[in-house]
Amino acid sequence: MQQLEEFQPNYKLFRWIHVALLALKLSSFIYEIVCIGHEVYISMDNGDLYSISLVVVEMYLMVTVWLSLHMISISYICVEALLNSLTHYVRQNLIPRIRDTRHRWPASQTDLENLKSDLQTFSNLLIRIQRNALDLHKLWQLLILTTILFIYCGTTCVIYYTVWQYYEDNQMHTRYIVFILKLLFDVGLLSLTGHRAVSASQLVGIVGFDNSAAMNENEEWNREIELFLHRIQLNEFKLNVFGLFYISNTLTLAFISGILTSISIFIPFSIKTYRVQQFLHNWNSV
Repeated sequence: MQQLEEFQPNYKLFRWIHVALLALKLSSFIYEIVCIGHEVYISMDNGDLYSISLVVVEMYLMVTVWLSLHMISISYICVEALLNSLTHYVRQNLIPRIRDTRHRWPASQTDLENLKSDLQTFSNLLIRIQRNALDLHKLWQLLILTTILFIYCGTTCVIYYTVWQYYEDNQMHTRYIVFILKLLFDVGLLSLTGHRAVSASQLVGIVGFDNSAAMNENEEWNREIELFLHRIQLNEFKLNVFGLFYISNTLTLAFISGILTSISIFIPFSIKTYRVQQFLHNWNSV
């Protein structure tokens, strides 16, 4: 970030969308902490040690999951901000200077040397950001996989319990519905931040100028342009988790489809189990 600030002194690295994403994440995190604290207070007030132990375990697991997703989302947001900074530099600085140099060709040697230096600095920064982001992502892979599995299993269990309680007591607590929506929101925010980081990396290559706009009669300059274009397209930036799936918007769709599938399985199963128990209860009463 310090090198990018030196490269673009007047560019604001973080935008309002990054602050909005962090605010959403923090607000949901604070909400769940308040809900868990309320459950701990009620359990301690009733003196139920079993309920207290369950709430403590739930608090430990869920806070760990939320903190993990929060750190991962922050890292993706930082990567997106860095890549957007390079994209802004290409659009607002590099391309206009190259086109201006081409229009008033032959350009001075000083201008060509400055452009070559900026091309080299830009490509080095881009490669460093992508490599560091991928190295950081490799550290998160196991945590992402276990967290998503935990969220999926937790969501399916809560859905099953909510459906069963609805047929048992003819009521459905809002707390469980909000809990499910919160988990879906966490997965959606994770996939959104990852997708934005990958899109920002692809945008750097998209806004890159083509050969016809940058080439001229100078062979040394043409080789420099070809080398630059080759370097920015060499490294493929994708957030892959152990070759199983990518962190993108498709992750949210796959997660929601899995939840809907579990609901379609649990509802008939819960109805059948409930009716069997009711039948056995009535049979024993008779």
